[in-house]
Amino acid sequence: MERPGFYQPFGEVRPEELSVGTRFPVVGSAFVDALVLPAREFWLLRPDPDNAGMFASLGMPGVGERVVLLLAEPLLADVRRFREEGLLGWAGEPVAVGAGWVELRDVMVTGNHWAEVPAGNAGALHDALRPAGGVSVHVQGGVRTQRAGAYLVGALRPCRCRRFSRRRS
Repeated sequence: MERPGFYQPFGEVRPEELSVGTRFPVVGSAFVDALVLPAREFWLLRPDPDNAGMFASLGMPGVGERVVLLLAEPLLADVRRFREEGLLGWAGEPVAVGAGWVELRDVMVTGNHWAEVPAGNAGALHDALRPAGGVSVHVQGGVRTQRAGAYLVGALRPCRCRRFSRRRS
């Protein structure tokens, strides 16, 4: 045990273990006998606020927070689509870590219009990355810049609205 609820790093996890799940014995705790990593298609790793340079599965990231995303290669196409839709951004190229897994560093949620983008094959990942609550405003008809979520000034079309009146009967 490192501190309450946290344990010393246990070493390297092989990609094969990520695909099928694995179990690591925990020594020194009267309450926990093992750390179980279930078989999953992705791991979302947030920085540990009390231990610089360490990452852990600490829940959903907030908008603008940088995380590490470890995912099975079949989900990469969906994650790239999320990036094209302005929902995510990251630095560099995906790095293959072996046996069908890739790692993306500095992944950041950049948009809040997740409900408007289909999840595809990445339903659980879509839900894990989607910010909780809030309001989503989506502008149509403008010209989106290379910076996700921004529109060119003056590029929005003026609204052509018709005024309707209701007659009382």
